[in-house]
Amino acid sequence: MSAAVSAGAWSHSRVGLFEQCPLAYRYRYLDGVPDAFATIEQHLGQAVHDALEQAYAERGRGTAVDGSWMAAAFERAWSEPDPASFRVVKRRVTAGEYRDRGFAMLAAYHERVFAADTSETLGVEQRFQVALDATRDWAGVIDRLARLGDGTLRIVDYKTGSSLPNPATDRQLRSYALHVLAEHHVERVELCVEGLRTGNTLSAEFRADQAAEVRARLLVSIAEIEAVASWPARPSILCDWCGFNPICPESGARTRPARGRNAW
Repeated sequence: MSAAVSAGAWSHSRVGLFEQCPLAYRYRYLDGVPDAFATIEQHLGQAVHDALEQAYAERGRGTAVDGSWMAAAFERAWSEPDPASFRVVKRRVTAGEYRDRGFAMLAAYHERVFAADTSETLGVEQRFQVALDATRDWAGVIDRLARLGDGTLRIVDYKTGSSLPNPATDRQLRSYALHVLAEHHVERVELCVEGLRTGNTLSAEFRADQAAEVRARLLVSIAEIEAVASWPARPSILCDWCGFNPICPESGARTRPARGRNAW
């Protein structure tokens, strides 16, 4: 059975899925198989991102956004769609506990960052697409793009998990910088990871003279995927969270080594 890489832009999540499991990549991007389920972690992340998007947008319109306003925005995002429709994989943990975790993360972020943040919001959940070469585009969604008091542009990525990437080496943020540098004609940007669960803020500078290297690395990763002729399953501890688990021939594999985070 043969298949070609599907049309459309490449992205960090697309390349990352191949690195995590080539078979899952094939199911999603080549065969168009829909995920059988979404997880409660995915729902939590989306609800938290929605609340922050609304909070920054509302403050940009001149509204005072306190902790209660942000909590109410999260509650709306959490309750619709029905949280019961999302799979809870971890044992002895309930959907309600994830909801409580969302409230706690947002309350801590409001106190730690949001209340004192005077930067100008240029965009939230900002979708973009940038050309890598004549035939390949790269797409993404920037959680928040801000302008600091000194004029520096900051690309902010919110993380709700316990593991945080290093912004100096993170493919996602560095690829987003390609768009911001080109769109705003600046020589440098700040890459920022906000660890909502950990309470950490990590940042790194990205300069325009680094863009060519990032572009080249992305093209190498894409070319490697385009050249493959087989898509084997790659069992790991993440399998139980995979929406293709019900149809995967390796879903019952006993050996599931941990998969490390990709970093350049």
